[in-house]
Amino acid sequence: MFVLEQNRGPADALPRLPDGLSLRPLEACDRERVVSVLDEWWGRPMGGLLPRPFFSEFRNTSFVVEQGGELVAFLVGFLSQARPDEAYIQAVAVAPGWRGRGLARLLYQRFIEIASGYGRCRVRAITSPRNTASLAFHERLGFVIQLPADRSEDARAELVLELPEPTSVDLESANAFAAAAALEHCCPCRWSRSSQSRGDTPPIWPRRPLTATGA
Repeated sequence: MFVLEQNRGPADALPRLPDGLSLRPLEACDRERVVSVLDEWWGRPMGGLLPRPFFSEFRNTSFVVEQGGELVAFLVGFLSQARPDEAYIQAVAVAPGWRGRGLARLLYQRFIEIASGYGRCRVRAITSPRNTASLAFHERLGFVIQLPADRSEDARAELVLELPEPTSVDLESANAFAAAAALEHCCPCRWSRSSQSRGDTPPIWPRRPLTATGA
């Protein structure tokens, strides 16, 4: 195994799944029960927020939390096709009786880990500018909140989280996205597609020392 590494400080403690709960990828068969609780858990009609393809095409980036087969929480997200450096969270919800136990944060952390592994450096989401609890939650996670001038019920606040630079990657793993991201992010100006289109010279020296170790 060869690993490309950068030195970093101590990582923040990751949330743990409470005893008795399990987390797994979203399945097509989950659609009926997720849709059945959507309006209740959100507290308002959500219409066509989650059409059928979300349950069959984004399994790698969408999850459910269960207790003995009972739905407790879920997150639906995907890797942006239009913006290859971004990922998007479409919907996340926790059953009213399970709120305040860190499940939403755990789901976000899981999604962020997956998105980062695919080389994504930014996560986006939206929420209502009237939803102060959601705004506060995302702010605690490090999202930058872009509030609209219009604060009507149909308005949406943009939420943007810039992900930390990758610090290690297994060069022999099957995920080439993570390797490419680590190599790109270690460079001082993160030579991007926009840099290439401007004719910029690609960076040469890494921001921090990199080492490849074999085992």
